[in-house]
Amino acid sequence: TRVPGGKAISLLTTWGIYRGDYLHQWLSDVLAERGVVTFNDLPHCDDSHDLDDDHRFRLVTMASDLSHGRLARLPWDYRPRYGLDPGRQTIADAVRASMSIPFFYRPVRLTDRDGQVSVLVDGGVLSNFPIDVFDRRQDTPRWPTFGLKLSALPGSQTVRFQVRDAISLTRALIGTMISAHDQMHIDDPSVVARTIFIDTFDVNATDFDLNQQTANRLYESGRVAAEKFLSRWDWEVYKATYRR
Repeated sequence: TRVPGGKAISLLTTWGIYRGDYLHQWLSDVLAERGVVTFNDLPHCDDSHDLDDDHRFRLVTMASDLSHGRLARLPWDYRPRYGLDPGRQTIADAVRASMSIPFFYRPVRLTDRDGQVSVLVDGGVLSNFPIDVFDRRQDTPRWPTFGLKLSALPGSQTVRFQVRDAISLTRALIGTMISAHDQMHIDDPSVVARTIFIDTFDVNATDFDLNQQTANRLYESGRVAAEKFLSRWDWEVYKATYRR
């Protein structure tokens, strides 16, 4: 939903053009239909001794804590950084924080146990492709973690941003920042080997008004990329090459 009064007023008064209420409510409803509300509803049962209790969840979202200048891994960081019980925090709130693209969506304000407020925005500001978050640090991995990268293969032609005004400048700034962080991961061969690269053509992350034809084209691109990747994936070869 858009704040009344125009994009400029929304940006100046609330630090974001869009509220983000629609997605938050939609996700809350979808999860509730499946009996999922908080992170306690998504426990990760792992007998590994090197896994911290606050890490025993099947979902981790990434947000950027602008108040402290660091990455916030939710729910992992709820207790050590904010004094909050991770299991009692709602999943929709964490996802809403992780999707707060600066200037496009209102930042999320998280109040810690002592009443201090932290401003959270999109985790992509600091880490847009945290593919290693579920990797086992000590033992040999029992199963692979696949990454879905919404871009063409490394070395392919990149998106060119058309900068014409303040809004398009902001869009180009965010896109460039995220792409730069992505490149650091893509330079690692072990990451490339387990990543499904999905060509999004000339569609950017901030293109919110897609028509059905474009949406279908993106869906088909993802399906084809996934089938092609999985048809040649070899788990044993990957472990022998990168996890010896």
